[in-house]
Amino acid sequence: MSELEAGDADPTSEPAPSERPVVHHGEAMVAALLNPQSVPATAPESGTPTPLTAAAVLGTTPLAPATAETVLGTLPSESEDPDEPITPPAAHEEPPAPAAAGGDGGDDAGDGGDDEGDDDERSERAIFARNILEWMVVLFAAALVAVLLRTFVFQAFFIPSESMETTLFENDRILVNKVSYRLHDVNRGDVVVFRRPDDQPGEIRDLIKRVIALPGETIEGRDSQIYINDQLLIEPYLDGNRFGDFGPTEVPEGELFMMGDNRDQSLDSRRFGTIEDDRIVGRAFFLFWPFDRVGSL
Repeated sequence: MSELEAGDADPTSEPAPSERPVVHHGEAMVAALLNPQSVPATAPESGTPTPLTAAAVLGTTPLAPATAETVLGTLPSESEDPDEPITPPAAHEEPPAPAAAGGDGGDDAGDGGDDEGDDDERSERAIFARNILEWMVVLFAAALVAVLLRTFVFQAFFIPSESMETTLFENDRILVNKVSYRLHDVNRGDVVVFRRPDDQPGEIRDLIKRVIALPGETIEGRDSQIYINDQLLIEPYLDGNRFGDFGPTEVPEGELFMMGDNRDQSLDSRRFGTIEDDRIVGRAFFLFWPFDRVGSL
């Protein structure tokens, strides 16, 4: 075996660290695979260029095991900074578990039910208030109409005494027309309600009598009969009761002579004289109580 000369390299020994070619695994592999002739390498013995192949690279250069982290870390994303490694996607998150009965979901459902209940209660209160308002309007209108009718058109009266028997009895109820004499004059034989004369005592303000003599006439009572201007007055409404003589009396203009049908039990013009026609309240035209005697007068 010959000795090695100074400066000759031992073919079996590894080159010094400064003489070993620096090979980047990724670049060398890609270059060798694409063009075996384009990347030169130095043969360990002859020092002449030889084709660089993948087998040569893999045989002479140890490779670290490839993992997903190393591969993803060496390939920068287009949308990210190439100097920063790509962060692998986060692990799949489990969907939240459904809320148990009585949890928040149950509370929300309960709140919705309470809202619906509140809406129904408010709606019922609104309907009730509207009904009350409508009834108040109806009652007010009815009361107003009743007052207007009573004041200007009709009024109900009750009979306080027996002075009008047998036409009207005590406690009978009648209707009085207040506009009748605004349309026509008072007629003989009308049953009228009038205000008691001021000089006559009594708690009852209104009286009811029958018109017997008109203004300008002369009235006289003889033998329980009535004479108007010396002519006998036929009175079919009387029940044959008798009364004393009176007169003759002349009725002044604008006044009336009134008498009750129950002649011997009536306080009328034979006692307090004639009355002014402006004291008349109205004409009694209808008996509405009792029901068994309902009818016109």
